[in-house]
Amino acid sequence: MKLKNILLAVAGGLATIAVFLPWYVVSFFGMSASANGFGDGVTIFGILTLLVGLGAIAWNVLLMLNVIKLKLNEKTMSIINTVIGGVMVLLGIIAIIVVSSQSAGLAHAGFGVYMLIIAGIATIVLSWLKINKTIGNAPKAKK
Repeated sequence: MKLKNILLAVAGGLATIAVFLPWYVVSFFGMSASANGFGDGVTIFGILTLLVGLGAIAWNVLLMLNVIKLKLNEKTMSIINTVIGGVMVLLGIIAIIVVSSQSAGLAHAGFGVYMLIIAGIATIVLSWLKINKTIGNAPKAKK
């Protein structure tokens, strides 16, 4: 199993977890409330983030376990993972813009959105690092 695929799957897991953390926090006269990626106004972005995060996990786990037999070179695999990370970052930035535009300045982005952006940046960076270390043996796929 490649360490690179494990780390990329973990980054996808962070994006998936970020959906359930606070995406925006509203404060007014000392009282505050927060909502996650399924809150009003950002629901579609939460669903897309959940799908991208789960897709990133599945993609890298299937590659790691040799279930997917693709004859793609390392550069093409890096480009695919960069697109996945770029979508994560883009969804996080759009969520910040939506939250700030809908709340008349009363809300600010929460930890979950920043965690999503960090997971996307980590995916992009990890996809281009030269990590060739393998950990253990992957189970052999059935024919």
